[in-house]
Amino acid sequence: MAEAGRGSGASLEAVARACEAARAQLILVPDTSVLLKNPDFSKWDAGMRTLIVISTIVVGELDNHKKQYDKRPDQAEAAGSVLAALASVADKHVLADGGPLTPELWVATTQFAEWMTPPGLNPKNPDHQIASVAAAVSLQFRGVPCLLLTNDNAQAVAASAAGIDHFRRPHPFVEGTIADFREAISRIVLPATD
Repeated sequence: MAEAGRGSGASLEAVARACEAARAQLILVPDTSVLLKNPDFSKWDAGMRTLIVISTIVVGELDNHKKQYDKRPDQAEAAGSVLAALASVADKHVLADGGPLTPELWVATTQFAEWMTPPGLNPKNPDHQIASVAAAVSLQFRGVPCLLLTNDNAQAVAASAAGIDHFRRPHPFVEGTIADFREAISRIVLPATD
């Protein structure tokens, strides 16, 4: 990753405050597709105190989906639900500094900065920008496992090529995939020692 420029660490400093306030044991960086498939945060149970870091790129994509009600009403409603949940937290907290959705689940937003982009990813590609946020957060908080959540095959391939831990499923928190999700977390928490 390129060296941080002037003021570029400010958004990660806010995420650090959120991580500390949440006493996070896990950080999730979802892409837009996962949020659209899982708009009800009450079902986001990872089995541990979790901080969800949402890139402002994702917030913008959600807003665009919300405006497409006539073309994709299901996605527009899901986007509206996610934005309403974020707005509810924003009513009481500065989202950059994080705030609770539930006692075990916190949310914070952060901005993409070009310096976050690891080698092999394109800083102009929105999917790569979201993956780059996950990479930067992961490097910043080495003591807390960080996982990019995506349902996008190309994004998963790009993340893997850049060494970014990720989980590719549309619904990570439902029966049938929760065991795979928790296994993916355990691989980060307890890396293999060969």
